[in-house]
Amino acid sequence: MKQIIIVGGGRFGLEAATYLHDLARSGVELEVSGVIDDSSPDVSDFPGGVQKIGDLTSWDPRDFDHIIAIGDAHARWKVAALLGARSARFFSLIHPSAYIADTAEIGLGAMVCPLSFVGPHARVGPHAVINVQASLGHDARLGTAAVLSPGAKVSGRGEIGEGAFLGSLALMTPGAKLGAFSKMAAGAVWSGVAPEGSLVAGNPGKSRIMFRVPTTATLPQ
Repeated sequence: MKQIIIVGGGRFGLEAATYLHDLARSGVELEVSGVIDDSSPDVSDFPGGVQKIGDLTSWDPRDFDHIIAIGDAHARWKVAALLGARSARFFSLIHPSAYIADTAEIGLGAMVCPLSFVGPHARVGPHAVINVQASLGHDARLGTAAVLSPGAKVSGRGEIGEGAFLGSLALMTPGAKLGAFSKMAAGAVWSGVAPEGSLVAGNPGKSRIMFRVPTTATLPQ
């Protein structure tokens, strides 16, 4: 039986715990062993009586599988790098209600949430998130630790770089590209090519470089 640690004790952590509980009820042999968080979150309403058991500073991850429950894409990227450097194992959380095409690829540590869609030959990178009712179309690419918020849609052949973030109901049209560590505002519609560190907002979307791109080595793709 897999022993899962949830990294992040906020409300996204609660969602992750709930989805893991759903997986266990569906027959997957797993158990949530605890929550790791550098603050002191209230996890009393997490299903199964999950407790906070430590923080990242002192945590030795080698005996557990981990799922990062942090909604900020850049923070996910940093935590994944930190845990990876400590030889952590990661669990890919795919909710039973999600649709995953047989030819799609799901990276280690990814979260595919309820009622979401991953199309044929799409690729979800390690630690990426496809949140509730979000979709990644055929042949699309979602980079390492990138996040699709609830209802975000990436059409076929879309490409999203590592550490990028799409707000709720954001839409990328077929073949559109969003560079690493960029952000799309909620409800934005994008049809072009946005370089790294861009902010895309509006409908039709407009892009400008706004964010610093990390200079450290990228995470495994």
